[in-house]
Amino acid sequence: MSFSVVFKKVFSITLGLLFSISLKSQTTLSLTEQTFVLNSKETKKIYLGFNKGDKILFSLKELKGKTIDEVRIVSYPNEVKYSVLKASDISNKEINVDYPSIWVFEIENKKSAKKTCNVVIQRKVSNDEFLNFNS
Repeated sequence: MSFSVVFKKVFSITLGLLFSISLKSQTTLSLTEQTFVLNSKETKKIYLGFNKGDKILFSLKELKGKTIDEVRIVSYPNEVKYSVLKASDISNKEINVDYPSIWVFEIENKKSAKKTCNVVIQRKVSNDEFLNFNS
């Protein structure tokens, strides 16, 4: 066999192994899905735990077309990882978790009008060993 034929076979096998390893531990768990009303000048806080290597998937939608004044995702106690003003629809915002920690998801209404929100928070598990991590 020529060098190029051997190289192509080795490259194909290596690429296939790397691809299968990366797919192996990509389990996604739904941690919470909730719909709630934010009253005037109210902040809703959701606390969840995540493990090192996890990915957080965050989605939020204001169901009546209004905007949410501020959304923050904070690694406890106060390391802001994501913040946005005037949001009405956030779809699958992905955040990497660097160490096991508690996270706070803050949805704030600074106005007088009520807001109706739907929030979905998922955990993409870094390793199937940690499927039962206490979130």
